[in-house]
Amino acid sequence: MNILSFGGDRRIHEALRLFRAAGYGVQLYPETGEDAEILFLPFPVTRDGEHLNNSERTPLGEAEKFLAGAKYVFGGNIPPVFRRSGTVSADLMQIDGFVRENARLTAEGALKTLIGLCDRSLSDCVVGIIGYGRITSSLSLMLLSLGCRVKIYTSREHIRVALGTVGISTSSVSYDGAEGTDLSDVDIVVNTAPAPALCAQTLATLPACAPILELASGNNIEEDGIHKVVREMGIPGRVMPLSAGKLIYEYSREILEGSDAPATER
Repeated sequence: MNILSFGGDRRIHEALRLFRAAGYGVQLYPETGEDAEILFLPFPVTRDGEHLNNSERTPLGEAEKFLAGAKYVFGGNIPPVFRRSGTVSADLMQIDGFVRENARLTAEGALKTLIGLCDRSLSDCVVGIIGYGRITSSLSLMLLSLGCRVKIYTSREHIRVALGTVGISTSSVSYDGAEGTDLSDVDIVVNTAPAPALCAQTLATLPACAPILELASGNNIEEDGIHKVVREMGIPGRVMPLSAGKLIYEYSREILEGSDAPATER
């Protein structure tokens, strides 16, 4: 089978290398791709809803032209324009196992960044993590294994109760900007919530020397010029592309080579 790739970050290049090694034909847009049965789109496919998330910012409509002969479309968060009858839309970001492993890679990359941000051992720090999902779940376990103290801020009471039963410190978080959240007892903040949790009132409680690691997309931080903010989006593709590419390859090949699960499930 032949693949037509529309580029992306380094993890896509690694996935394509593995496909070549496995005997698949690989073409890179703007090659014609007339005999391509598989379209490989970036991860995520688009950030602005109009262009592919590649260096050329290819218009979505240009990639759509190649759908006619395609049997499979792979990508992350595939927009509706690429979902057509007779074509398997293999959105890996809708597969729970892939999302879980991708979150683990993100957490591991975030840990690398946190070590670089600190002027002391993480075991001497209190790390406050805003939001609780797959990334926070993985990152908190990694930090705890290093002897770090972790405090998780989430608006979901049942999560706070569950974490409290295993000895993890928690607190509620405000997203409306009116109240603010008390961060006075943390040394580093990690934001995983795509919501405006770090408003001026909240930042006023954070020690001036405490850096902020932003992992979520969107404008979530009301920067004050005092706290150092490091934005780390797309960690798997930038920090550990070989592992992230291998993950994409393995899940994609399982779909291509006859898994009984539909493309939206593992």
